[in-house]
Amino acid sequence: MKKALLLFCALCSVNGWASGGYIAQSVEITAVANTAANGMSFTVKTANGNGLCSGESITFPLSVAGNAGNNEEIHGRAYAALPLLR
Repeated sequence: MKKALLLFCALCSVNGWASGGYIAQSVEITAVANTAANGMSFTVKTANGNGLCSGESITFPLSVAGNAGNNEEIHGRAYAALPLLR
């Protein structure tokens, strides 16, 4: 697996809201999945690396995509790029 640098504002499943910036660096992406109830978000499971969310599941909700949130294009690009990182 390739190592990835995640630069998103996202929700860490254990650690609460990240305020933007680098939430995980040099992590291995071990899985990508839809979230429960088919919400408008996806989850990335990570291993190793550094940062607040390294080794955690990171959820990327549509509501925080882009400066004003709810930017479907940015959210879609983030999801589409994940297979390239695995």
